[in-house]
Amino acid sequence: MKVREGYKNTEVGVIPEDWEFNRIEEICQVKGGKRLPQGYQLTNYDTGQPYIRVSDMFMGGVNTSELQFVPIEVIDTIKYYRISKNDLFISVAGTLGLVGQIPDKLDNANLTENADKLCDIKCNKVYLLYCLMTDRIQSLIKNTSTLGAQPKLALTRIQKFALSIPPIHEQQAIAAALSDVDCLICSLSKLINKKKSIKQGVMQELLTGKKRLDGFSGEWKNYELRELLDYEQPTNYIVKCTEYLDKGIPVLTAGKSFVLGYTNEKDGVLMKVPVIIFDDFTTDSKYVTFPFKVKSSAMKILNLKNQSNSLRLIFELMQMIDFPLTDHQRYWISEYSKLVIKLPSEAEEQTAIANILSDMDAEIEALEQKLNKYNAIKQGMMQELLTGRIRLI
Repeated sequence: MKVREGYKNTEVGVIPEDWEFNRIEEICQVKGGKRLPQGYQLTNYDTGQPYIRVSDMFMGGVNTSELQFVPIEVIDTIKYYRISKNDLFISVAGTLGLVGQIPDKLDNANLTENADKLCDIKCNKVYLLYCLMTDRIQSLIKNTSTLGAQPKLALTRIQKFALSIPPIHEQQAIAAALSDVDCLICSLSKLINKKKSIKQGVMQELLTGKKRLDGFSGEWKNYELRELLDYEQPTNYIVKCTEYLDKGIPVLTAGKSFVLGYTNEKDGVLMKVPVIIFDDFTTDSKYVTFPFKVKSSAMKILNLKNQSNSLRLIFELMQMIDFPLTDHQRYWISEYSKLVIKLPSEAEEQTAIANILSDMDAEIEALEQKLNKYNAIKQGMMQELLTGRIRLI
């Protein structure tokens, strides 16, 4: 393959001629974490040394809100398995390939045996962090892990991962550019969480009748859900082919993923919307305003019995229900539809409340779309900057 002038072909692909090609073991040390001594338990009380588990890790950093602590009496027995604020971590069991750095306040925290630390780093630490986040390295992590009940990534395999390393001043420039984008992403994520918290507060006020909108004083009445909603089995709308496309008619689930993919099937599309889709086994629900198909029969499609009521408001009231799951069974007919919600008797008040919550959802959705755009920009920047296709100098 012909390589353009100023570039060279290496194991990691085409990189600038003045970049080096190194394995991780050449630019840092990789060391394992440590299991607690047998018989000792972590504590939720801040009476020892913080212990960082894989469940505390996310891509880039650590969630400090649910940290547990090593008891004081065993701190010294695992003191050589601590992670410094100057190190990076990489999860090697459970969720593989989470990489990040710990906040300064957790300097010298203890590291779980299910993660390794990269220490004595001889290049820019943040540049190395972004290299470990790339699709190429993440693919290597998945493909070189041992299979079994719990996949494991060996320390010796991490050491052999190859990276492209530019001169130090370019490492710093790349790290700074990507960090700036991460700051935008972090700020936007915090704003989204704040907006969601505000919505939860508004729901607590408006959906319980604690706070009434101006101009409304009518009675709120109790209804069982089955008095308000008809259900339809999804049989007629199940997709035939689950090899999904990138565009077309959405294929939905009532679970967290919501849109599973898209199909070009024209028959059996549910066109009469809005509706609520209800997972019969988990009781998760989604409010849907666009034509769709579904993956399976494990749901109910819910419609209004009386069109003067607000389906959106009923959906929001369903989100306030704390329903304990017991056995693996279908819940709508047997239990869930018999649950009671309180609804304003005036249709106008229902609509007014629903509109406020819909506007808040629209604002959150717009912010989430912006966040997705920033994440896509970051991925594009990483692909170009960490390969030297685009130079910052």
